[in-house]
Amino acid sequence: MFSKEFIIFTFSELLLVFLFILLIALSKNNQNKNEIINANELLVKIQTYEDSINLLNNRLMLFMNKTPAIELKETEGYQFNIGSADITPFQSKLSNKIHSIDSILQQYREIGVNTIEIIGHTDGSVVSNGYSNLDLLLDSTLITGSWRNNISFGSNADLGLLRALSVGLFLRQNIKEVNLYYKIYSAAQLILPDGKITQKVDRYPDSTRRRIEIRFTRSN
Repeated sequence: MFSKEFIIFTFSELLLVFLFILLIALSKNNQNKNEIINANELLVKIQTYEDSINLLNNRLMLFMNKTPAIELKETEGYQFNIGSADITPFQSKLSNKIHSIDSILQQYREIGVNTIEIIGHTDGSVVSNGYSNLDLLLDSTLITGSWRNNISFGSNADLGLLRALSVGLFLRQNIKEVNLYYKIYSAAQLILPDGKITQKVDRYPDSTRRRIEIRFTRSN
């Protein structure tokens, strides 16, 4: 079975070839009528159609949830300290990602991408700290944009959310694009690195599962 991406791009390429052949045929027909189409004009028309096809491709990718995603993997140096949501250990590395994020936003802005989703993923190892004050401090942390050192988590779901929030606050302060929505989520230990839902209980530490996922989408 063909993948969705294969179908999209093959369709676009075939459409472009069809339009090229059609323009050549029209050009020859006009020559017979002494109405010769200038080669430069023909190239402009082809470029116009190609731009339209690229826009269609982008819209299809958005519709099929195929806009680019970025993963900040612990195994690739985006490592929080144990039991912490502080991005300081990899802040400079995260800063280098800003340009890539800006480029993605610029590329897909014309098809309505205006939202960055940040999802925190953890492994299944049990959190020893059972106390959480997220209900008291989480919303004020997001609103003010100031990290609260006394914020405390009580579960993997809490920790994934705090880490996603920490990255989200940094992005909001450093991304050039304005009028963006930021949505913060936690997947805790439920989603594996391959995108599938976990099918077994695994309480062992696993650095491959600890990551932050950044997605680009559209909010109405």
